[in-house]
Amino acid sequence: MELLVQGFEDNGDDDFGPTIPSLETWTASASAFSIPWSHEVKAIMTGFKSALMKKDSGPWLVSCPFDATSIKLTTVIPDSGGGVTSYRDGMSSHTGSSSEHLSAELAVTVGYPFLNASVSGKYDRSIKKNDHSLKVSRNSSCRMGRVILADTPHFSTEALNILRFKGREKFTDVYGDYYLVGYELGADAGACLSAASSSSSKEETLKLTVTVKVLWVRKSITHTETSSSSSSSTSFRFSGYSTLDYKTELLDLKQVSSQDQEKLHEVAQLYLSKISSLGSDIRACMEELELVDGKQLPLKCCSAVCESGLVVALLLEPFERLSQYQQSVKRR
Repeated sequence: MELLVQGFEDNGDDDFGPTIPSLETWTASASAFSIPWSHEVKAIMTGFKSALMKKDSGPWLVSCPFDATSIKLTTVIPDSGGGVTSYRDGMSSHTGSSSEHLSAELAVTVGYPFLNASVSGKYDRSIKKNDHSLKVSRNSSCRMGRVILADTPHFSTEALNILRFKGREKFTDVYGDYYLVGYELGADAGACLSAASSSSSKEETLKLTVTVKVLWVRKSITHTETSSSSSSSTSFRFSGYSTLDYKTELLDLKQVSSQDQEKLHEVAQLYLSKISSLGSDIRACMEELELVDGKQLPLKCCSAVCESGLVVALLLEPFERLSQYQQSVKRR
């Protein structure tokens, strides 16, 4: 089962570049894909109707076409010893934002209301709006494995009857065209500090000449005064996020006092610590949930896994790839 894990973007908004494929690109070709996710509970096997992706109500459907008695989940951890962790540092000294400061997975959610809660999406938007010239950033991305369906469950009798006697369109209306097959486990964290400075100076010269006539003699007296003033200001902006604890931090300091400097230092150190300890924090969370390689899990575990912050992406497969779906369509 090949799953394409990508960042996504609405074609109507090019803030994040035209090279990032939209969700419609994958659904039009009935390809498997993933979407960035947060802490919201979404149970495996939940139906997904792609035609509703841009609706405020969202694409998720309550009805499930599978027979609940045949459902089994399993944990798949390719490298239970450490997983895959990557770090990316960025630095720029030009006005405007650039891609090197965006979140580790570029979880772009523009145009899809059901994805707006993504903390990495909020972080990316704060970076895009940042017009400071000097920026430094660090982002970390850690992937530890997946929780997926151990075997494809069977369709319920009701779902088979809809597919055989009422066709694909009716099936899609009731159950959707995709289903949630699993979770990608891991977390992302990042921080960006930017600064902008401005200065101005002003100089004024006052020249006064007075001419007087004393005893038929003209005499001129000139008085000159020069005054100058200057001012400067420095502003800082900090953006940080962690998908594991579902938090974003935004600080915008216009007038930097000693108290502001202390707060900025404290918050920056906190997020740098989150970034450096991301892998160990994820492993600790997985141990607490008993997510070990090959472990069979009940369907009810979905709530705890989602709420833990370990789910960085939802893995979606099209119904039409299932052999049972294809066989039922052929029998019509």
